Amino acid sequence: MRRALCLLLAGAALAGCRQASAPAADPTANLATSIAAIRAPDPATRVDCATLVNPLVLLVMGQSNAGNHGALGTPGAPAGRQHTLFGNACFASADPLPGATGDDASIWSRLPAIAGRPILLVPIAVESTAIAQWTTPGPLRAYVDARLKQLGEGPFKVDLVLWQQGEADAKAHTAQTDYVAGLAGLRVMLDAHQIRAPLLAARSTYCPGSDGKAVRAAVGAGAGIARIAEGPDMDGLQGVMRSGGCHFSARGLAAAAALWTDAIAAALAARRD
Repeated sequence: MRRALCLLLAGAALAGCRQASAPAADPTANLATSIAAIRAPDPATRVDCATLVNPLVLLVMGQSNAGNHGALGTPGAPAGRQHTLFGNACFASADPLPGATGDDASIWSRLPAIAGRPILLVPIAVESTAIAQWTTPGPLRAYVDARLKQLGEGPFKVDLVLWQQGEADAKAHTAQTDYVAGLAGLRVMLDAHQIRAPLLAARSTYCPGSDGKAVRAAVGAGAGIARIAEGPDMDGLQGVMRSGGCHFSARGLAAAAALWTDAIAAALAARRD
């Protein structure tokens, strides 16, 4: 079932479930529209969370390439292999994933079981968002805080945080120091919700015509912050790996999932050492 998400955030209601409308002139209104268009789960796919044994819990955050904006192609996870947590309920994973914007395909449904553990995804992804919108007061920060509060109150402990974002900041020419400060702000926000898991930050800046050098450098510099590490480099996935712009083609989604799989496995191995 497809419907938009309605949530009460920090005392301000995003009133009315609705489909995404044309962008508004006011950036805040446009962001609120995107948040309201985050996908809700299909109740028919709900499963008992108690049946999930030792899942690898991955909190996914970022903009459109962390969401459901990839090209449809080969379906993602077979039934029963992977699940998604939304609120305090678990669902069988299938594109498009709940908790993110977009109507198409995602990287995450293509992840295999890693280190012998089935995956439990917690997607929080909103298209066209800059890092400052995640870390400073506003509608997105309020939404994220609400979701993280729910996560902290549940039975699952996050193993890794996957940050897939950067295109909006490359387009906006965000300075390296400002993006590093944004990464530090993400860490503070997560810690405030008792999410102490390492954050893996991808280099994800590619859009035709954008210069991502400052953001790419910031990801490397941000790896010096406690419990932040470099994730995979997505910017090399160009040409046929893209669907005519910033988003991944079906081949690109598979390649991105493979890069993330390697990065996740390496991070888990490092924690065991």
